[in-house]
Amino acid sequence: TFMKQYPEIEVVRNKLFQKICSKSSKQLALEIEPNSRILMPEENFIIELLMEPYTRKYGVKLVHDGEHDLKVNPLILDDQVNDIFEGIFSGVGLNFSKKSDEIYPLINVPLDWINSFLEMDGQDTLENKNKNELAISFSEFLEDVAPQYKENVVKAAEYIQNKLETEQ
Repeated sequence: TFMKQYPEIEVVRNKLFQKICSKSSKQLALEIEPNSRILMPEENFIIELLMEPYTRKYGVKLVHDGEHDLKVNPLILDDQVNDIFEGIFSGVGLNFSKKSDEIYPLINVPLDWINSFLEMDGQDTLENKNKNELAISFSEFLEDVAPQYKENVVKAAEYIQNKLETEQ
């Protein structure tokens, strides 16, 4: 139907982008309220792509400054897992850094998916923000042993956080 009505518009399908959107939408559906004003990060191509459909789906307004209800935090899965490991290895414990006024569209999306998509589209790739050598080394070890470890680490940290909050 779309192609019949708009033959001049080329439709490009990308399975990797569909996977990224699927992972992202599971998080965003829990966080976004209809008609919210969402503060966007400057020049973040992938977040712009992911958030645009919510302007139609939920009637949200994407803003780059001024008043807002929610703020986009560009934290990705790899950075969240590395933050958890860094806190543990430094003796601080788990870092519970999620804020209630922020949304996290990429929090379930691995860095390699994002960079593969950005490379296909000719965009600049993202760098791993973690500088803790022990956390990096441990992540590389786990990647070889248990490829799905990132999601499990996040689920375990969320479980512990919820348990601690209910006990207080």
